[in-house]
Amino acid sequence: MIIPNKKPVILDVTIRDGGYLNDWYFDNQDIINMVTALSHIGIDIIEVGYLHSDTTKPIALQCSESYLKLLRSKLRPETKMAVMLRSDDGDNYLEMLEKTADHIDMIRMACTEEAFERELEMIANVKKFDIFTSFNFTSITSFTNDEILWMLDKVMAKDCVDMLYIADSRGTLQPDRAFEIFDLLGKIWGKPLGFHGHNNQGLAIENVKAALSAGVEFLDASIKGYSFGGGNTKLSDLLALLHDKRTDIQLGSVNLHDLIELDNSPEYAYLFKHSGRKNLEQGWVKMIWDRYGAESLNFIQQIPNNQLNKTLADIGFQSVVSSTN
Repeated sequence: MIIPNKKPVILDVTIRDGGYLNDWYFDNQDIINMVTALSHIGIDIIEVGYLHSDTTKPIALQCSESYLKLLRSKLRPETKMAVMLRSDDGDNYLEMLEKTADHIDMIRMACTEEAFERELEMIANVKKFDIFTSFNFTSITSFTNDEILWMLDKVMAKDCVDMLYIADSRGTLQPDRAFEIFDLLGKIWGKPLGFHGHNNQGLAIENVKAALSAGVEFLDASIKGYSFGGGNTKLSDLLALLHDKRTDIQLGSVNLHDLIELDNSPEYAYLFKHSGRKNLEQGWVKMIWDRYGAESLNFIQQIPNNQLNKTLADIGFQSVVSSTN
């Protein structure tokens, strides 16, 4: 992939991340309308889903050759197309890439602590297809600087990653910490850095500002901030922030807010702000709600501040244990 020469580079994640709100059951025409409009106004990269071999999944959870070819036909030549890869598909992704690699500009790999080595090996295999690769450090607030540097050392030794992304998956990150992390990486990495923010505490755009001041070049956002939990950086907020830097973006006749409507308000949605404050995985919130119900907020508030919280055990969560007695 030729990196767009307009900076910062804007990457829209509405289809991939917004899919958490509807299990990726988008109407085909809605997907076409979104990618067409986003490309038209000048968004640099559009992430169109997850690459997976299971043909029973919705189209945005497969990213089949026919799907990618269709979407490519709707894009301006300068618009790049990205997909995300997960480690739950065995080695089937290699067969998928044999069919789809020519239609993909970027593959992003979500890096998790429990499957780090496996995910790094997968992205190394992806690089053999001559695709631009991004390795995304997720749940960054669960790591110390030493742990971040350990992962960075492993990535650099493998020499298969074109860009590092930092994801505030929990919506916990504070701007000063965001700057510290990117400044730390920037002094060593020497390649592009990107930021994926979540807005649990209303700090997504402030963290973007911190990332920009530390030299970050790639920024994620989604229409209306659609995503799991506390939501992403809103694309409209990002475009407003970058107005002076990206004068080529032409909103014009396109009303982004009319492109798609997704329901992102489960009955426990109010808990995501609090889970962000306590550095909890957003996926834990539903589990806490199912276990504690109306007492969920009380449970979350009793969790000590400033913990890494790598597992549910760290927050004192106890699953319901069935008994045969």
